[in-house]
Parts: sequence; C-alpha cells; structure tokens
Amino acid sequence: MIIFLSLKTFTKNSLAHGGGGGVASLPVIYGGSSYGGYLAHLIAKIAPWHAQAILDNSCSPLPQLDYIVGRELGNDQSELTTYDGDLMIRLYSKTFWTCDANSKYCFTPAHYKIRSLLNTEHLKIQSEYAKDTLFISYHSAHDEFGTAKDKEKLYELYKALDFKAKLHLIKDEKELDKKFIRSLNHSLGMSDSGLFRKELPTILEQFRTKVFTQRQGEISYPCGNKIFTFKDEGEKFLLEIS
Repeated sequence: MIIFLSLKTFTKNSLAHGGGGGVASLPVIYGGSSYGGYLAHLIAKIAPWHAQAILDNSCSPLPQLDYIVGRELGNDQSELTTYDGDLMIRLYSKTFWTCDANSKYCFTPAHYKIRSLLNTEHLKIQSEYAKDTLFISYHSAHDEFGTAKDKEKLYELYKALDFKAKLHLIKDEKELDKKFIRSLNHSLGMSDSGLFRKELPTILEQFRTKVFTQRQGEISYPCGNKIFTFKDEGEKFLLEIS
C-alpha cells in the first residue's frame, strides 16, 4: 500500500505542477533480486495496471513457508546469522502468523494461495489485465534453493497465456559474462544495479513512443472459500477479503 500511495501522490503532484506530461506519462517498472524480485512479480499480480515492466533476478515463485511459520513447523532456519567472537547470533523476523487454527492470524491455504505466483487459475485472471506488461527474469538452473523448476513452470505459463515474458535460465559456466552474471549460485552474483543496467535500456527503447496514463483498477482472486479483491480507491490501494 505504501508503494502505491506514494506513487499516486507523486503523480498527482506532477500533474498539478506540470500538466498532463512528465512523470504521469512514464512507465512504471519494478525490479529486484530474490525476495525483491518476488515482490515485483506480486505487485504485477495484485495491481497489473500499475506495472508496465517487471525485472527479476532469482525470485522464488512460491511463498517461502520457512520465513512465515517455519519455526512452528520445526525449521529453526534463521534469516540471518552473525558472529561476535565465539558467539553465534541468529536473527528472525517478528511475525503474527501462526499454524494455530483457533487464531485469527492462522496462516491458511488461502493466505498461501494469494501469495503464490505459480497458480494457473490466478494467472488466467491476471492475464486479462497484464497483456502489455513485460516480464524479464534471470535465474540459475543450479540455484541452491531449488527454485529453478518452479521458475521455468511460471514462465511457461506466462507464454501459454500470451504474457510478454522472457526467462534467462543460466545453465552453464559458459554463459557467465563476468560483468553482470558472475556465478551459478543464487542471484548469479548480479547486483540490482547490474540487472537494471543490463535490461533497462532495451525496455525504455520499447516504450520510447508510448505514453502511459495512471488509472484506477480492481482485480479479484478466489482462494478456497475466500475472495481477495485488490482495488484503487481515490489515493488509496485497498484489499478486501470476502
């Protein structure tokens, strides 16, 4: 919500001071590595009319339960481990989510489903709004988190549903250019700035003659016995669950 509220406020101010051009006519591009790339894809799912291009490096198409309710599932994997001499310090995110079915914060299958990018039913709905959105992703076939096959499935579904999507699946050391792509590990040794330097010029060239307008929208996804509706309302971006 913060991203969209800021975007709308910025666009409103631009229109107030510069007429109909300026920022309001520029494409909106989201991108990032790993979890940042996942969030970029998720924005394109819940508000496709607010995203003209998605740039991703190595995101997982599926929610990572280890970081949501992992400790309750018996997985004590920390998000970050640091050392102070002989002292090992494990760091975890504070979360309200729980596996307790009696809690209002119970993480149900519906909560998982809405966060998943790899859902055919949802992708069909999204495709009605995102035909012109560009999706560009880089991923190692040897990613140590085992997410390469899921990423391949996602981009195969994108293509089957006529999304404008391209997956660069790096399989061999011969494909390492040592400038942007430096390893076969997770994130490919490529920085966010490197990702944008590599792909942004081509994207902007494709958009060079186009004029974009910010608009209001609404999209709904069924998740079991719930329906998640994301919509613009004035300068706010809202979620309604029914």
